[in-house]
Amino acid sequence: SAQYEVALAQGVAEAAGSTKPGQNGNLFVFSHSAQGPFAISRFNAVFYLLKELEKGDKIVVFYEGKRFTYVVFDKTITNPTDISFLSNRYDKPVLTLQTCDPPGTLNNRLIVRAQLLGS
Repeated sequence: SAQYEVALAQGVAEAAGSTKPGQNGNLFVFSHSAQGPFAISRFNAVFYLLKELEKGDKIVVFYEGKRFTYVVFDKTITNPTDISFLSNRYDKPVLTLQTCDPPGTLNNRLIVRAQLLGS
């Protein structure tokens, strides 16, 4: 949608229906990736290095002056038509990050999920 295109031009977009950081549920955020460093600024490819995250890595989110630390528990490559990660609901705070895979293509989606530290 046009609303997402505007958000992606700035960096990342939050999917409609996402929960806020720290709340139980699914905070779903997506952004562009790029095939190489030369294209990062052209596409504002904030998630260019998302593929480097591994289980146990920490992701820090700042929201309304508060810091939220999430720990990666899953990394998956899926078909672009698979929307199950978007519609997942959790009884704990989960952050789901999505980008294209391989970077700069529309072939697949890279999904990284992380749980709020201490939850």
